[in-house]
Amino acid sequence: AVQHDAQGRVLRMIGTHTDIDRRKQVEAELQERSRLLRDTLGSISQGIFVLDAGMRVISYNTRACALLNLEPALLDRQPTLSEVHQLQLQRGDFGHGAERIDAPARPSVLRGDGVPLPAHYLWVTPQGSTLEIKSQVLPDGGMVRTFSDVSDDVQVQQDRERLDKLLTATQALAQVGGWE
Repeated sequence: AVQHDAQGRVLRMIGTHTDIDRRKQVEAELQERSRLLRDTLGSISQGIFVLDAGMRVISYNTRACALLNLEPALLDRQPTLSEVHQLQLQRGDFGHGAERIDAPARPSVLRGDGVPLPAHYLWVTPQGSTLEIKSQVLPDGGMVRTFSDVSDDVQVQQDRERLDKLLTATQALAQVGGWE
């Protein structure tokens, strides 16, 4: 309204019309891609955290909650990785002296800040699962962390080592050698 009469009624106005069809189309495409990404993250067997440059959890999937025994409500508040790490430390998830964590990762775990982290390490959870944790720094300074349950792989490796020791002991007892 650019002009009013004595009673305050609009006498003259100026306006524009803007075609927003293209913007609406782009928004719809972005929503579809976002849905596709959510569905994809929700269907994979790995747990995933996406962290921004401030190391805040800005995205995660439900598998991460299950593997790490974390409530979605906690992650919805976008805590820092250090805050998540502190909660796990307080709950005793890493064991006394962080003995459930691979040795290279223990110093950062015991410091309690969760950074800097090795790019790859193993963790035996309080429930007895072995998780492989991998971290990849993103160009913007953020990070993607994946959590994979590798318990079966670890068990197969332990069984193989046990059988190798049994074979060696049996050959020594029988005074028999072998070759490949």
